[in-house]
Amino acid sequence: MPKKKKAQKSASKKAKKSTARRKLSKPAKKIKKAKAAPKKIQAVKAPKEKLLGRVEHYFDKIMVAAVGVKAPFAVGDILHIKGHTTDFAFRLESMQIEHQNVTRVKKGDDVGIKVKAQAREHDLVYLSDEKALRAQPVSPAKAKVVQQPMFPALDPPKTAPAAPAKPLQPGTALPPQPAQPKPQADTYNNKKFFSF
Repeated sequence: MPKKKKAQKSASKKAKKSTARRKLSKPAKKIKKAKAAPKKIQAVKAPKEKLLGRVEHYFDKIMVAAVGVKAPFAVGDILHIKGHTTDFAFRLESMQIEHQNVTRVKKGDDVGIKVKAQAREHDLVYLSDEKALRAQPVSPAKAKVVQQPMFPALDPPKTAPAAPAKPLQPGTALPPQPAQPKPQADTYNNKKFFSF
């Protein structure tokens, strides 16, 4: 009997090995990757803001944004332009269609609007309220910022500006000039390390 059991065990081991070999020899199923849908970038808008359109192009020299209109708006409305790196609000003062000034636009128009800061293509334009206009941060040009030295111990103290020099009268001696620093010796002996 022990020989039968050994034979059965060896047969079962051989069967397991052969099925394992068959599993390894079968080609693996190819997994199809689903194509990802193009991402729609939408700015996070404040509550009570209505989407008016999207910036199609920005003309930086004249600070005008070409906007594709999706909802009507008029001169005097407060617009909020929001994008990936853009976020500002302003009161609309001027807009044109085909070089003609207009006061109102409707859905489907392409209009150029004068903006106060740089807008970028694909930025979204919202109709906003006075709160957004008041919440605008103060620009660095308008804010009086006192710059503190990063390392006060290393920065030399700033002296008061010197008074303008008075013209010399004929026959007066020149004031003494400060001593000029001596030029340092060339530590590299005129060696060139780069050949540009």
